[in-house]
Amino acid sequence: MNKNCKECPWVVNTRNNRSFTGHARKHNKSHNCHMAPRVKEIGVWNTEDKLECMGSKKRSNERNEISRRV
Repeated sequence: MNKNCKECPWVVNTRNNRSFTGHARKHNKSHNCHMAPRVKEIGVWNTEDKLECMGSKKRSNERNEISRRV
C-alpha cells in the first residue's frame, strides 16, 4: 500500500477520526490500516509493517525527521 485509503483517519475529518488520531498522537502510537482485511484478527494497535496505516507511517516519518533536527 503506497497511499492513504479513502477512509484514512489522518485524511478524512470526522469526530470519530479526530478522537482516533488524537489518541494516536497522545500515546505516540502507530496503527494498522482499519480497511485491511486482517485487522479484525490482529487489532488496530498491534502494528505489522505491511498493514500499517500510510497516514500513521507518514506522521511517524515526519516525527522522526523533526527529532533528528533537534
